[in-house]
Amino acid sequence: MFIYGENDPWSAGAFELGWAKDSFRYFVPGGNHGSAISTLPDTERDAAFATLARWAGVELSGQARKTRKSVAVEDWGIDRERRLPL
Repeated sequence: MFIYGENDPWSAGAFELGWAKDSFRYFVPGGNHGSAISTLPDTERDAAFATLARWAGVELSGQARKTRKSVAVEDWGIDRERRLPL
């Protein structure tokens, strides 16, 4: 998953998906280099979160689906005690 800001110079060299399967590329309208999932338009943000949840094998809580802020670990259904150390 690639997320670029429309006004980010790096978007000029955006990765082309080509024949990739289950890969996604998003552009945040008016966004800059700090663009992220949380800054995508609602429909694309929801799709990106759903994809990440599917990839991670977890279900998002209702709150995680609706927020435009950072998503807490608990919202992903991940037990903090069972996470592997970095």
